[in-house]
Amino acid sequence: MDIGIYALVHIALHVICTCMSFWALKSLRTEHWFKANHTQQVQVLIVIMSFALGKLISDFIMDIIYFSQQAAWL
Repeated sequence: MDIGIYALVHIALHVICTCMSFWALKSLRTEHWFKANHTQQVQVLIVIMSFALGKLISDFIMDIIYFSQQAAWL
């Protein structure tokens, strides 16, 4: 895969996985985990967790793509 195309796919995959992670994390009932009246901190934590989870997922997918292309050279 060309370097430019690989970079564009990686960026797009980061955005998609981050959005999906945010969507999935919004369904959690976090009001039981934190103190009352700390809604901003909970929202910031969900955003940070969605970025981290999205990056992990997209890196995993890109590694699978990369290693499957490299396996052709075996």
